[in-house]
Amino acid sequence: MVLGKHKPLISHKTHKQIQHRLNGGDASYKNREGAIEDFPLRGYLVCPECGNNMTASNTVKKGKKHPYYRCKSSPKICTYGGKSIKKADLEAQFEEEILPKLKPSEQVTELTKAILQRKHQQKLDNLSREQTYKRQELAKIDNNIKSLVDKLTTTKLYNVQKVVEEKIDKMVQTKEKIEQEIKAVDKVDINIGTSQKLVNDFMQGIDISWKKGNFNKKQSILRIILASKIPYTKKTGFGTISKRLPFCVTEDNDNDEGRMVGAEGFEPPTKAL
Repeated sequence: MVLGKHKPLISHKTHKQIQHRLNGGDASYKNREGAIEDFPLRGYLVCPECGNNMTASNTVKKGKKHPYYRCKSSPKICTYGGKSIKKADLEAQFEEEILPKLKPSEQVTELTKAILQRKHQQKLDNLSREQTYKRQELAKIDNNIKSLVDKLTTTKLYNVQKVVEEKIDKMVQTKEKIEQEIKAVDKVDINIGTSQKLVNDFMQGIDISWKKGNFNKKQSILRIILASKIPYTKKTGFGTISKRLPFCVTEDNDNDEGRMVGAEGFEPPTKAL
């Protein structure tokens, strides 16, 4: 760099400090591509004081990465704004306090199996009706083709014969298509056993899936179970979680009494104005 003779907007020292910081010499937030995958709870935590989402990023100091979660609000409008919480501490606390609560009770598991069984039966009934309707359509097409063939054998007009033959060809093509659809459905093995096992393994092994899973797996667990974001501050810890159906239909509270899901279990609560 060549020093100019004009009056600088900033000093040479300040310029060097800025460049040093941009190059990662001092602590700074780094948002590299894919960095979000370092933070499975990002997008599912909210600051209870200001209502804003908590964000996350890696702070780099002297070439070493330090991952943190923090409230994205300004400290001017929120007590917790900009205050960093170590990723390891927050996620360890999540696994200790929240993860066990995500695992559904035996009642919920049985209810889910019943729902799955009902959905499975509905699917079978729908397929059966569709197959019956298609076979009825085949019978109608066969009758129409027979009528056209009879007409074809009785007429001697070339133009009429040509039109009739074209109609027959189209009906035959439609018939073949429907027959293929019927065969395809008949070959499908609709076994509910596999589906039930997958659901049961997921619901009873949420903690294992979380600890062994990658970023996408963990985000899927949160997306499936949580009805709204989890409140969190370093001072108060995690707030009350709200779960989706069927995870919240019946749960044991402190008095070991069953409770039905409240309205907040069906959709995330609206922020107060």
